[in-house]
Amino acid sequence: MKSALQTRKPIDALTSEDLDACTIWEFAMDEEGDDGQDETSVRPLDRSTIPGDASSLSVAADFVTADGTQFVGIVGLSTDEGLEIACASLFAGGTHVYAVHGEKTPLRYKTSAASELGKAPSEIYPMRFTLRALLEGEAAPRSGIFN
Repeated sequence: MKSALQTRKPIDALTSEDLDACTIWEFAMDEEGDDGQDETSVRPLDRSTIPGDASSLSVAADFVTADGTQFVGIVGLSTDEGLEIACASLFAGGTHVYAVHGEKTPLRYKTSAASELGKAPSEIYPMRFTLRALLEGEAAPRSGIFN
């Protein structure tokens, strides 16, 4: 199914194609309880930049692991109190691999993510990312490193 502004789906059902169609997704909290919707439902945000006053957005990103493997995925972030990155998920083999949990990912999560990818944690971390959308007011895509 091609993504459109009317698209609603669980966040763990997002695909690379969805991210190509729309780089910024938001939780549809105001629609929770509607037929077929729950707390995991996301919808595309109809804008090309990440707003400076938002919470709980999922933004398309490109990732490069320590061993050079490239992935597409999402970075969960909020901007309502400055930029805060909450999590990151890689798309691998049709599944989401939750690779970053908070500012400092505990070793058990790193080990689990690496195992799901068939790698050692040292082959994954540090992992670089670049957002596919600009933060409002910025001239270049934000990038960073998850250690």
